[in-house]
Amino acid sequence: MMESYIKETNFKRDDVIKEIISFVSLNHSWDGYEAVPLEVESAANAIMLTNQLSDNVLLDKLTNLYPNPHGTISFEWENESNEILSLEVGNTSFSYYVQFNSAETQQFDNISIMPTEISKLASSISLI
Repeated sequence: MMESYIKETNFKRDDVIKEIISFVSLNHSWDGYEAVPLEVESAANAIMLTNQLSDNVLLDKLTNLYPNPHGTISFEWENESNEILSLEVGNTSFSYYVQFNSAETQQFDNISIMPTEISKLASSISLI
Protein backbone atom coordinates (compact mmCIF):
# COMPACT_ATOMS: atom_id res chain seq x y z
CA MET A 1 0.00 0.00 0.00
CA MET A 2 1.36 3.37 -1.00
CA GLU A 3 1.69 5.91 1.81
CA SER A 4 -0.12 9.18 1.21
CA TYR A 5 1.73 12.42 1.77
CA ILE A 6 -0.04 15.58 2.86
CA LYS A 7 2.04 18.71 2.45
CA GLU A 8 2.45 20.65 5.65
CA THR A 9 1.25 24.05 4.55
CA ASN A 10 0.14 27.22 6.18
CA PHE A 11 -1.67 28.90 3.34
CA LYS A 12 -2.97 32.39 3.91
CA ARG A 13 -5.77 33.87 1.81
CA ASP A 14 -3.41 36.46 0.28
CA ASP A 15 -0.94 33.71 -0.65
CA VAL A 16 -3.68 31.75 -2.41
CA ILE A 17 -4.77 34.82 -4.40
CA LYS A 18 -1.18 35.69 -5.34
CA GLU A 19 -0.59 32.12 -6.50
CA ILE A 20 -3.73 32.23 -8.65
CA ILE A 21 -2.60 35.49 -10.25
CA SER A 22 0.89 34.12 -10.87
CA PHE A 23 -0.54 31.27 -12.97
CA VAL A 24 -1.98 33.80 -15.45
CA SER A 25 1.55 34.92 -16.36
CA LEU A 26 2.89 31.45 -17.17
CA ASN A 27 4.46 31.10 -20.59
CA HIS A 28 2.74 29.17 -23.37
CA SER A 29 3.95 25.54 -23.16
CA TRP A 30 4.90 26.03 -19.51
CA ASP A 31 4.71 22.26 -19.07
CA GLY A 32 6.72 21.47 -22.23
CA TYR A 33 3.59 20.05 -23.90
CA GLU A 34 1.67 23.07 -25.30
CA ALA A 35 -0.02 23.99 -22.00
CA VAL A 36 -1.72 27.38 -21.91
CA PRO A 37 -1.49 29.74 -18.94
CA LEU A 38 -4.40 30.09 -16.55
CA GLU A 39 -7.09 32.02 -18.41
CA VAL A 40 -8.06 35.41 -16.95
CA GLU A 41 -11.73 34.44 -16.60
CA SER A 42 -10.78 31.22 -14.78
CA ALA A 43 -8.47 33.19 -12.50
CA ALA A 44 -11.22 35.73 -11.76
CA ASN A 45 -13.63 32.89 -10.94
CA ALA A 46 -11.06 31.21 -8.69
CA ILE A 47 -10.43 34.47 -6.82
CA MET A 48 -14.16 35.13 -6.47
CA LEU A 49 -14.69 31.61 -5.18
CA THR A 50 -11.73 32.00 -2.81
CA ASN A 51 -13.24 35.19 -1.43
CA GLN A 52 -16.62 33.50 -0.87
CA LEU A 53 -15.17 30.70 1.30
CA SER A 54 -14.48 31.31 4.98
CA ASP A 55 -10.89 31.01 6.20
CA ASN A 56 -11.54 27.73 8.00
CA VAL A 57 -13.13 26.20 4.87
CA LEU A 58 -10.57 27.56 2.41
CA LEU A 59 -7.37 27.26 4.39
CA ASP A 60 -7.60 24.59 7.09
CA LYS A 61 -7.08 21.53 4.90
CA LEU A 62 -5.95 23.08 1.60
CA THR A 63 -2.99 20.97 0.50
CA ASN A 64 -2.44 21.91 -3.12
CA LEU A 65 -3.16 24.59 -5.69
CA TYR A 66 -1.97 24.28 -9.29
CA PRO A 67 -2.67 25.33 -12.90
CA ASN A 68 -3.95 22.82 -15.42
CA PRO A 69 -2.59 22.66 -18.98
CA HIS A 70 -5.91 23.69 -20.54
CA GLY A 71 -6.19 27.08 -18.76
CA THR A 72 -8.05 26.10 -15.59
CA ILE A 73 -6.93 25.85 -11.95
CA SER A 74 -7.24 23.10 -9.34
CA PHE A 75 -7.46 23.18 -5.56
CA GLU A 76 -7.14 20.12 -3.33
CA TRP A 77 -8.14 19.60 0.27
CA GLU A 78 -7.10 16.47 2.15
CA ASN A 79 -7.44 15.37 5.74
CA GLU A 80 -5.36 13.09 7.96
CA SER A 81 -7.56 10.12 6.91
CA ASN A 82 -6.61 10.62 3.24
CA GLU A 83 -10.09 11.83 2.32
CA ILE A 84 -9.92 14.36 -0.48
CA LEU A 85 -11.88 16.99 -2.34
CA SER A 86 -10.43 18.08 -5.67
CA LEU A 87 -11.86 21.18 -7.36
CA GLU A 88 -11.24 22.50 -10.88
CA VAL A 89 -12.33 26.07 -11.71
CA GLY A 90 -12.82 27.19 -15.30
CA ASN A 91 -14.19 30.12 -17.30
CA THR A 92 -17.88 29.41 -16.76
CA SER A 93 -18.17 26.59 -14.24
CA PHE A 94 -16.41 24.41 -11.72
CA SER A 95 -16.23 20.67 -11.19
CA TYR A 96 -15.15 18.65 -8.20
CA TYR A 97 -15.06 15.22 -6.70
CA VAL A 98 -15.18 14.12 -3.09
CA GLN A 99 -13.58 10.91 -1.95
CA PHE A 100 -14.50 9.75 1.56
CA ASN A 101 -13.28 6.50 3.04
CA SER A 102 -16.83 5.51 4.01
CA ALA A 103 -18.56 6.15 0.69
CA GLU A 104 -18.16 5.94 -3.06
CA THR A 105 -16.49 8.87 -4.80
CA GLN A 106 -18.96 11.59 -5.71
CA GLN A 107 -18.42 13.63 -8.89
CA PHE A 108 -20.01 17.03 -9.58
CA ASP A 109 -19.45 18.37 -13.11
CA ASN A 110 -20.02 21.73 -14.80
CA ILE A 111 -21.52 23.47 -11.78
CA SER A 112 -22.52 27.11 -12.31
CA ILE A 113 -20.46 29.59 -10.36
CA MET A 114 -23.28 30.94 -8.22
CA PRO A 115 -23.52 31.61 -4.46
CA THR A 116 -25.87 28.66 -3.84
CA GLU A 117 -23.49 26.25 -5.59
CA ILE A 118 -20.45 27.70 -3.80
CA SER A 119 -22.30 27.16 -0.51
CA LYS A 120 -22.81 23.48 -1.41
CA LEU A 121 -19.11 23.22 -2.29
CA ALA A 122 -18.17 24.81 1.05
CA SER A 123 -20.30 22.24 2.87
CA SER A 124 -18.48 19.42 1.09
CA ILE A 125 -15.07 20.94 1.86
CA SER A 126 -16.06 21.23 5.53
CA LEU A 127 -16.59 17.47 5.66
CA ILE A 128 -12.96 16.83 4.73
